[in-house]
Amino acid sequence: MPPLDFQPIVSWPTLIIGVGGALVLIVWLAWRGLAGLSWEKRAALLALRTAAVLGVAILFANPGHWDSTVESEAPGWAMLLDHSASMSVADGLGGSTRWASAQAFASALAQ
Repeated sequence: MPPLDFQPIVSWPTLIIGVGGALVLIVWLAWRGLAGLSWEKRAALLALRTAAVLGVAILFANPGHWDSTVESEAPGWAMLLDHSASMSVADGLGGSTRWASAQAFASALAQ
């Protein structure tokens, strides 16, 4: 299992500045907006808000087990051939039908 790695959605400096600004805003709002509450309730709400900001910061950091190996195999091909009346027209190479030419091309492509 690959080690836990982070691929942040925004750059690290932007994420750190954003989290720092959000934490300063949280403390300021807790100081101003919760003035009528007891110290225990203020501390509990401050802890909940801080946990929410840190949770969002972790999501923005995008943690995961990232596999950076590159497959050296060429991608496969998909070919769709129809079997309509126009495919039975003999205007291919050597007088072959379009269907026969398409089948020959598909088998040559598969090899």
